Amino acid sequence: MSESEDDLNAEEDSSLIQGANSREGNNDKISGKAWGRVKNIVTRSQKYPKSVFFILGTEFCERFSYYGMRAVLILYLTNWLGFSEDVGTAIFHSFVMLCYFSPIIGAILADGYIGRYKTILYVSLLYAAGNLVMAITAVPPPEWYGPALGLILIGLGTGGIKPNVSSFGADQFRADQEKERYTFFSAFYFAINLGSMLSIILTPILRADVKCYGNECYPLAFGIPAALMVIATIIFVAGGSLYKKMPPSGNLIGRVFKCIWSGFCGRLKNCRSSDTKEHWLYYADSSKFEPEFIKEVQILLKVLFMFVPTPIFWTLSDQQGSRWTLQAEKLNGDLTGDGLNFKIAPYQKSIYTVITAQENYVLNVTSCFPLLSKKVTLKPLEVNRMFVWSKDGKDVMLIKRQDLRSHPLEGKSKLSIFNGGALQNTQIVVVYNSHKGTISNQSGILFPSSEQKGEPFHPIYPGQYNLYWQESHDQNWTKHNSSFSIGQGAVYNLVIARNGTGTVLSLLTSVEVNTISMAWLIPQYFVVTVGEVLFSITGLAFAYSQAPITMKSVVQAAWLMTSAVGSLVVVVVAQSHFFTSQVLEFMFFAVLLTVATIMFMAMSCCYTYYYTSGHGNGFDDIEELIIEEKNEDIPLKHSNHPKHK
Repeated sequence: MSESEDDLNAEEDSSLIQGANSREGNNDKISGKAWGRVKNIVTRSQKYPKSVFFILGTEFCERFSYYGMRAVLILYLTNWLGFSEDVGTAIFHSFVMLCYFSPIIGAILADGYIGRYKTILYVSLLYAAGNLVMAITAVPPPEWYGPALGLILIGLGTGGIKPNVSSFGADQFRADQEKERYTFFSAFYFAINLGSMLSIILTPILRADVKCYGNECYPLAFGIPAALMVIATIIFVAGGSLYKKMPPSGNLIGRVFKCIWSGFCGRLKNCRSSDTKEHWLYYADSSKFEPEFIKEVQILLKVLFMFVPTPIFWTLSDQQGSRWTLQAEKLNGDLTGDGLNFKIAPYQKSIYTVITAQENYVLNVTSCFPLLSKKVTLKPLEVNRMFVWSKDGKDVMLIKRQDLRSHPLEGKSKLSIFNGGALQNTQIVVVYNSHKGTISNQSGILFPSSEQKGEPFHPIYPGQYNLYWQESHDQNWTKHNSSFSIGQGAVYNLVIARNGTGTVLSLLTSVEVNTISMAWLIPQYFVVTVGEVLFSITGLAFAYSQAPITMKSVVQAAWLMTSAVGSLVVVVVAQSHFFTSQVLEFMFFAVLLTVATIMFMAMSCCYTYYYTSGHGNGFDDIEELIIEEKNEDIPLKHSNHPKHK
């Protein structure tokens, strides 16, 4: 075959792939042989690169590790390390903030110095080390500096992975595999939620049900995520020979900032000049920044501008691991009644999030997106706007009913004194004198003087209990003929007394049980998860498709940093004590998201999509290219070949 025929065949193939459906206004024909070549290309494009499955396996294990550790973190901070709820919330979101600010470091390393593969490998080792530190330092006695070091290492490690692993996976596809690239992002999100679902189920159970050192087993709860991170690193290394490794393109972030600064200064110097340019960035020093690079920076700024309202989404969403868990501890998880005997632990409510996310993922990818794509022109930002109404409804619904239980006034305490002895005198005695005194803020444990040590306080959980005792140390344990049950949020006093017939148990309630059911959170988790699925999948597709080819990790890092800014808002609100009740705080976040929603909708309506060869908008790929074999010639959309002029 001659060189000219090769050129013609290549051009015919390209024309068919890029625009064979646009046939109007063109009478040029294409040979039937070209259809056979295009069919082969389309058939080959359906095959996923083998390296992608190693990346998905790595992401599954890494997300298992991250969410498993995060599932018990707020309880570890408040129940084990003894921080208050506000301080624990601030520490939790400071850690989340580090996890999502550090991706910019990972992007600099990947794009500017060592490439994505080495960046992911090195920070995975750092990540695993941080998990090991968390597991080791969870051994009694509780100390804060060990966990602080572990959280810093984990934050830096996961930050290096986040902006690179999804882009690294997308790099494995050819330019003609746009549909496969989009479905990879969906599978990527599926792996994230599958890993988080399993970890949220298993890790808290290990913490609560397995006992270590006479208490909840935090070393095991943190040790399992550490093991999974080691496995993730092994899986990633195992696929090393199959990866398509893009070379680093230079320190882009530094060069981008220099270009922006140069353009800004140049615009100020020429503010009175009659020589106007297309964009203020083009006033940058042309000897240092070529026009193509300036154009890419301009596109980058357009994408980053669209990210401005998105941190508020994460401000609300990330509180599921902090405020929502702490609130669930105060609710009643007992669903017993009407033939149902089931209890929800505070940490188990997060399981509903990931299960719902998986269901919505399957529904959206297999039904909603394809259906919408056949009816309307579907673009990421149009779907992205849908998340708003879900998130707004979530925080309005999160308002608790007023707690009508009796509580001491602010600055006061309640003291109950019980005399378990026999009451000989039953007459009413009127006390005319009252006494006021101060009780020191101390607690102690009473035990016989013959004992060498006392038994420490042991936390108990809502449920049914039986009482056993010994008359003396050399006798067997005796079970009392009655049992008692305790509920969530109540305060009890158990009085044990003897009378002439035996031992009597009296369970006295100082504060009534919390009657607000934890099931009230379930509809909210469903609504918020619908919004998260729409937001996350389209956000990843938008960030990758709209990023200039040389800056994809930078844009991914910027996308992740929106979550860091959202956590920063939570830290500021939690530590400033602006609101006297949690209800007002939740209402504030709901109003804040409403404002951000209106702004985001206005911005997205004005956004113009940027297309590059080999990269679609992420949602045009939903409309499948159906090519049938035909013998007749088909007109070309356009051709510059001499034969067709």
